[in-house]
Amino acid sequence: MKKSLKFSIVTPCFNAARFIGEAIESVARQRGEVPSVEHIIADAESSDGTEKVLSGFPHLRLDRRKDLGIYDGMNRAIALAEGDIIGIVNADDLLAPHALSHAAGIFATTDADIVTGAFEMIDQDGRLCSGPFRPTCAPTYEGLLFGIPAINARFFKRSVFADHGPFELELGLAADRAWLLKMQRAGLRFAHTPEVLYRYRQHEGSQTMAGDGGARDRVWSQNVVMAQMLLQRMEPGDPGVAALKALCAVEAAKLALTGLAGRGQPNRSTGTMAAAGKVTSTLLGSPHHLIRGMRYWRRFRDHHSDTRP
Repeated sequence: MKKSLKFSIVTPCFNAARFIGEAIESVARQRGEVPSVEHIIADAESSDGTEKVLSGFPHLRLDRRKDLGIYDGMNRAIALAEGDIIGIVNADDLLAPHALSHAAGIFATTDADIVTGAFEMIDQDGRLCSGPFRPTCAPTYEGLLFGIPAINARFFKRSVFADHGPFELELGLAADRAWLLKMQRAGLRFAHTPEVLYRYRQHEGSQTMAGDGGARDRVWSQNVVMAQMLLQRMEPGDPGVAALKALCAVEAAKLALTGLAGRGQPNRSTGTMAAAGKVTSTLLGSPHHLIRGMRYWRRFRDHHSDTRP
């Protein structure tokens, strides 16, 4: 891909007035570093003043209508994208300085379909909390299941979505992890850079980055749901079966333990504790799945998914 690249940045949002201005500015500051950048906002009819904030940025392409959640918003915005390269910036996060020029350089000099970079964690005031978390290799199935998938610290050729489809809404908060697993299994070409491309923000309103027990329980329970759905699609001898069963065992065990400790918060949408009990019961006769899963968990816990096992 040697031509001048046009970037499409997509941002789904709902009631994001507190942080979305900073997210937009983090993209806008890079518009002079690459030949062309469009920024598409999929606003699910926010009612908290988000619309007023967005009106202050006339360069945005705005799609304002109700949706079925964050991944529906991403899919809507991606479908509108006209760029060669697509990046996803959440409404409460930041694109790191020079991220687009770093990504453009790799796409221009390799045959990569997906470029992966490092990411950092910041607090609600933008102060660095942890990181950087750097990728060191192409992703593995085990890494994508047990590590931090960092969908936002990646840039994609638009053809990837056209050829392989959008995020699956029924997978909930695990839709990005499942989609990356699909890309890895499809044999797409990944390239990586140690440069920080993205900054995730931890704050109380985040679905996955709140840093509290409820947020962790939501992620764990939806990882179980994802793994069960993907297992139903696989043949028994598929090499991904063992890793998915290991994930089920580990996430179910964590949910069960937090429930016994009194910290677990039943998730009304997925039945956290019921799901944990069902999966734990199923796996009692197969402790090797839990043993394997604990080995993967210790290796990839709090690490970028694209690191060596």
